[in-house]
Amino acid sequence: MENRKYVVNRDDIYVGEVVQTSTIYRYKRHEKYTDASNKIGAASAYGCRSMLFVPNSNVFAEDLLYNSPNYPILNMTNDDICLNLDVNAIVVREPLCLAPLLEYFGYAEQLGYEDIVKVRKQFFDGTFARENAELFGYKPIMAKDLYFYKHGEVIEDARKLRKLRMKYEWDHRGDRRKFRYSEDAPLPRYYFDELDKFGDISLLPALLWHERTVSFVPDKKEGKINFNTIFYSTLY
Repeated sequence: MENRKYVVNRDDIYVGEVVQTSTIYRYKRHEKYTDASNKIGAASAYGCRSMLFVPNSNVFAEDLLYNSPNYPILNMTNDDICLNLDVNAIVVREPLCLAPLLEYFGYAEQLGYEDIVKVRKQFFDGTFARENAELFGYKPIMAKDLYFYKHGEVIEDARKLRKLRMKYEWDHRGDRRKFRYSEDAPLPRYYFDELDKFGDISLLPALLWHERTVSFVPDKKEGKINFNTIFYSTLY
């Protein structure tokens, strides 16, 4: 957004991934996957960052934290526009509406820039979904508590168990826990799988997986993008 004094509707707020892609294509799948076959995707995509945005009147992503270009949104912007983009076009993929989450946590129906900064800090530190797993119907399980079967029987050999459990010790964000879906919850189940992947990553996992620690900072592939210096220190 060029004007930081904006007001946006809570129901219009999304998060998505900004990517540079060589090709936009339409999925081709078996007939029984008719819903998926109508969607489009990005091939050879370079992940630039996460973005909090609202769709504008042309259904392009309008950045709520930075003064960046309005990018096409895959599976929201008109498909013909997306399928005819130039090579190395920058687009937003995997848009996720945040309305149910924001309503549950008491955000007003209309939000300003300071509210969006709060949203970014509250929900996208990279651990929010896992630290609040019960809200999405999940329960954490430590690797040491996992058990395994072979030929229908529980493995009890201590050495074999240790080796098997070691495979589950760390995920790419450095978390020792696994999570099991257990019951209905106040918020949609899909948030658990989606929210943290848009968030920040701690230093060691970021180094190991060659990912950035701060997920919302614009990438150099986007060109020069300005930010509001008054609120920059509150973002990170």
